Amino acid sequence: MGKDKSIRSKGSKKGQAQDSVPEDVPSSLVASPIPRQPKDLHPWLSVPAYKELIPRCQHLEKRVFPKSEAMDLASELKKPNQFLFVVLRRTNAGNIELLAYGVLALSRIDRTARISKICTDPAFRRQGAGRLVVRSMLGALGACDVESAEGHNCPTIPLSKYVFLPTTMEICAVQLHVDKARCGFGVKTVVPNYYAEGRDALLMTRGIDCM
Repeated sequence: MGKDKSIRSKGSKKGQAQDSVPEDVPSSLVASPIPRQPKDLHPWLSVPAYKELIPRCQHLEKRVFPKSEAMDLASELKKPNQFLFVVLRRTNAGNIELLAYGVLALSRIDRTARISKICTDPAFRRQGAGRLVVRSMLGALGACDVESAEGHNCPTIPLSKYVFLPTTMEICAVQLHVDKARCGFGVKTVVPNYYAEGRDALLMTRGIDCM
């Protein structure tokens, strides 16, 4: 599988959640890149709760997406180039709610970071969670904040751009996720039948400077 890597947010310790959130996102929401090393736990989560994150994301995946488009997160996240980001909220009772998650994939071949999945629980939409997932991803990569297990800064994969492939049927949600200016994303083209017959995708890209 090669060298293991984790992504952490700029200004935070490895494995901890990002302390600050954008002004237009509720401060009760915390976006956290989930590290690959079990010892690097999210500060809110016990070991059992941490281990349940991927199954909880998978349950939400099956609820939100058609069976043909549902990702096998447990398998995908075993790949060394796949990274999970989650948005969590702690209730007054001390429970941890999973509001949204996203999957980021790095590619050596075409030098891109691909946002392959963004998913928000329908019960928590329009609260800034999806947008916070995207911003957390952009912040981690835009700051060259990909760290190898040995602690060497910056990715071994030289990246030239992000790639985001939402379905055209989800364009309103896409605009919500990527903010008023789409977080710098621009629509490049339509990819016919990308997901299934009649389910086209919008190819949205933006450049990054991580060199």
